[in-house]
Amino acid sequence: MLTSDFSWKLVAERIARSPRYFVNDYHYFVWPYKGIEAIESNHLDIITDLLAKHVPKNTDLLMSFMTDGALLAVPVAIKLGLPVCIWRDYHYEMKDALTCSQVTGYYSRQLYCCKPHDGARICLLDAILSTGGTITAASKSLSEIATVVSVVVAAEKEKFGGRELVRNEVGVDPVAVFNVDIANEAIRVRFGSNLIEG
Repeated sequence: MLTSDFSWKLVAERIARSPRYFVNDYHYFVWPYKGIEAIESNHLDIITDLLAKHVPKNTDLLMSFMTDGALLAVPVAIKLGLPVCIWRDYHYEMKDALTCSQVTGYYSRQLYCCKPHDGARICLLDAILSTGGTITAASKSLSEIATVVSVVVAAEKEKFGGRELVRNEVGVDPVAVFNVDIANEAIRVRFGSNLIEG
């Protein structure tokens, strides 16, 4: 599917209607494309078209994280004809697996994946960029064998510091399709200069 000029509005409006909640003063919204409720196939097609446009042509491997990012990374990999690897929360007794810590406001876990080939150019693709902790942890784990050439996310939560952390620690400027502000009563979703409020 080729994304039309206004198809992004379907996704932005759905994000803006997301439930929100707080854990210890940390603001969350429930990403509507987690897979815990039905995802309209046209929405998935729109998001993955928009993400695919930002994956650099010199990428050797897409990497993402269970669960939110994986639902996006696999169709993006298919669209681009790229291999994909998903960080999982169980090691499956892999020999010499890479590990990274994922820490959020309400849980933490170790994630594991197989090592990419030496010198691989990697695009880290995820659903949401908040604090940037998961992306920087994965990048550090990869740093001795591969190069993270880009970070592409469907949504960046504004005012959570993730962009700055990724820029400083990973050395790339993350690309976000949507920017989400959840600090106010209504969820605000930006797509370029366009704004949708929930």
